[in-house]
Amino acid sequence: MRSLVFGRHLNRNWLVSDADSLGTTIDPEQVAAMLLAIEDGFRLHRLIDPDGTPPDSFVRSLSMLQRALSGGDPGDADDPGGR
Repeated sequence: MRSLVFGRHLNRNWLVSDADSLGTTIDPEQVAAMLLAIEDGFRLHRLIDPDGTPPDSFVRSLSMLQRALSGGDPGDADDPGGR
């Protein structure tokens, strides 16, 4: 359990440093917390319904969210690259 908590802490630090590089007025700690909450939600859905939740759901949703926030077309959920 301790390694899981430590790994989550490292992930959070990485997310904070990555969000901090955006240069926005958004609190990087809050961005990291939001992303980890989204990831937790997808993990929970995978436990509840593994056949209905693709393993890459979190990454795909981040790609779509990034495109939507940058003013681009969020594209198809089945096409994380927006192709």
